Amino acid sequence: MRIVAILVIVLALLRTGELPAAPPPLPAVRATVTWREVPLGQALERIAQQAQRPLFIDRRVDRSGLFDFTANEEPLDLLLTKLLAPLELGYGEVEGLLYVGPQSTAWEMRTLCQLAQQRAMKTPAALRTKLLARSPLSWPRLTEPRGLIVRLCEERKVLLDRAEELPHDLWAAGSLPPLNFAKQLTLLLVGFELDWRVTDSGRAIELVPLVHPEHFELAYPRERVDAALARRLASKEPGAKVRLNRQEVLVFGSREVHKQLMQPH
Repeated sequence: MRIVAILVIVLALLRTGELPAAPPPLPAVRATVTWREVPLGQALERIAQQAQRPLFIDRRVDRSGLFDFTANEEPLDLLLTKLLAPLELGYGEVEGLLYVGPQSTAWEMRTLCQLAQQRAMKTPAALRTKLLARSPLSWPRLTEPRGLIVRLCEERKVLLDRAEELPHDLWAAGSLPPLNFAKQLTLLLVGFELDWRVTDSGRAIELVPLVHPEHFELAYPRERVDAALARRLASKEPGAKVRLNRQEVLVFGSREVHKQLMQPH
């Protein structure tokens, strides 16, 4: 019944054109797929391979859910959006890493990692160096995330307080590319609705509830979003900003601004 329900939603969304625009642009590759009873995790891994991007799947995503899906010569960004939207999931991108998770978190992921780097930059020099150091990260199947994060902090000689805030869980095997440690921590914690901050002493970090930003940045393909409309919407909201590059319209704004940009026009 779940598979049928998902297919009905996908078809309805495709007919009405109400799928949200894919925020981060993926390579200009088109894909034709016909999947029957394919686990979601496996489908996401195939897409990431075609996009030549490392992949991180949030713990809240049901990787084992089976579904049917067909696409014919679809750009990868639209294919991924159409696959995820019926499940109320989305994707975000952090320095080339493809993050898949709950839609609201996916939209915020780029900004959450930017905020993490800003926090790291403001710490005392000794801790700042450790938080900004880059190295790849991997873990085997059935890894317990609390143990993983404690071990990572010990290896980097970063003092960690309130590790008990992390509930017990077991993860599939995974990896992260060589992002700085501040961003890696943010990615590992976000699935628990947790984040990290520097303690008052400035010598350690502690785990705290995640605060969702009121404004966040998304990158839209220029061919699908009207830059003039983005500027008009941003001009009506204090703090909102629009930047352009060759391929993207980068919009920093509230959830309402992004929702309006994602509507068909």
